[in-house]
Amino acid sequence: RSVVADGEEKDWEPEKSLLWTNLGSMITDTDQSYWTLVALTHGLLSKNSPQGDRWMALLSAHLDREVSLKTWRMFCDRLRYVRGNGCTSNAAKALISKLYDKFPTLASETIGCRLLAQLIRFLDTKFLRNVFQRLQASSRPIDQQAFGELLTLAALLDETSDWAHPKLSQELSLAAEPSEAFLVGASHAVSNLWNDLEKPSECSQILRQIFATGYPQAINASRMLFWNDVGLPLDENTRALFGALEENVDAIDSGLAEEVLGEMVDILPETDRLPELRPQILSFCKRLVDTRIDELKRREFNAYEVGPFLVEIAMTLQRFPDTRTGGLDLFEQLLRAGLDDADRALKDFDGTEASSADRREPRRRRRQRRRRATSS
Repeated sequence: RSVVADGEEKDWEPEKSLLWTNLGSMITDTDQSYWTLVALTHGLLSKNSPQGDRWMALLSAHLDREVSLKTWRMFCDRLRYVRGNGCTSNAAKALISKLYDKFPTLASETIGCRLLAQLIRFLDTKFLRNVFQRLQASSRPIDQQAFGELLTLAALLDETSDWAHPKLSQELSLAAEPSEAFLVGASHAVSNLWNDLEKPSECSQILRQIFATGYPQAINASRMLFWNDVGLPLDENTRALFGALEENVDAIDSGLAEEVLGEMVDILPETDRLPELRPQILSFCKRLVDTRIDELKRREFNAYEVGPFLVEIAMTLQRFPDTRTGGLDLFEQLLRAGLDDADRALKDFDGTEASSADRREPRRRRRQRRRRATSS
């Protein structure tokens, strides 16, 4: 459970997205006015003729009082109702602006950041630019991450891309020396939006720019891209993305490696539609094993999950004429690494029964995934 309360600042957790991490259940810790605000919301908006402007006027007056941040932190989720419910547009925008002017740190707290994301198509560009500027100027990693997630979201939405996309391109350029925390936020956002917005070309380009910086935390924040229900399309965007990962293979942790290899296992049987993917997959796997062979020998780097995927890829590559020799070379690498699954595959090929001592429980199965049609 999460406790929504004032207290010491928590350590930054780059592996968690602000906009897409599941909050789970929360303990409500606020001052006494919180429940009054909830009652006002239900009373004034749960009607056939909701009194949105009256509701906002009362909230604005309450903001003028000395009320704890933790109350507004918990209540601000209900402010998404300003997009309708009888709320005048200008008054709604003024209320949101007033809230974030009084409590600027809300923009980098999970609930406050999500409110901005929910209203990003509705809010004025000037206000959003000011919020982004405050986040960008902060030295706190969590503020930088919020800036990255929100700016990337705005850049990929049709309604806000005209001003946000050039800004994102500027921030991602190596000349701008982007902070790793900003890149972590951008990586989280683009990995989650790739399928939702159906913009593989734009998303692939953004991720390749992020990978080019070589920052490990930013690269590994892309893990959710390979865990979505919809698999990556068989197209040049995917091939280019695998190439960018190969160029920065030293920065990939075992969790990301497992997901990328699992994606490759899913893709390989269908690569007759894009044969150029097979040499790219082979090259990535060989370089990953070269880089991590000592750890794999020690059964580190999540070898009991990564290993079976590598063996499956090596065996599948040998079925295709263009990668048969390379697949065999990869398989020999895995044998030299002493991976149990490679030894077992060799015994199966030779018709030798593996002893019960060599056997282990079958690895977990990956989810069945749908694959989106290749973009034209």
